[in-house]
Amino acid sequence: METPTSTPPPIVPRSSTPPAPIEPGPPRGGCARGGLIGCGVAALLVLALLGGFAAYVRRKPEALTDWIMRRVESGYASDVTTSEKERLQSAYAKFRVRLQERRVPRGDLERLRTIMSSAAMGTISRGDVRNLTELFEGGEPPRPTPEGPRGASPYPTPPVPPTP
Repeated sequence: METPTSTPPPIVPRSSTPPAPIEPGPPRGGCARGGLIGCGVAALLVLALLGGFAAYVRRKPEALTDWIMRRVESGYASDVTTSEKERLQSAYAKFRVRLQERRVPRGDLERLRTIMSSAAMGTISRGDVRNLTELFEGGEPPRPTPEGPRGASPYPTPPVPPTP
């Protein structure tokens, strides 16, 4: 019997030139680094603008309340009467003077923010106009009505048991 013989692999002669060097990859920190630097600059600009706006509003708070009143006047509900609108405008004129003289308590500004945030979605209701008028006239906050703000039904508060 004959045994099969395998042929050895051919011998490749070595070349006299060394292998080519490995090419370097792209420089490190290319696109990501530039993006981070660009976003950092943009963030600083946004912070500077917000800081400038906050400083302006602290110096001239009537500018913000004027904008709020323009929004109120453009969004009255249909049931708000002309006399209620005139009373609100008159009360705001007096409030604006007090605001410029820095005689408005911080609590009144917080109430203004609360009233406007409750009226943010849609028209300014008759109740909102009354609340704003009372605020601008320097009156006490309105007592909660049984139907609650904007016609919502109040939810009951469960009694709190005494702690042992």
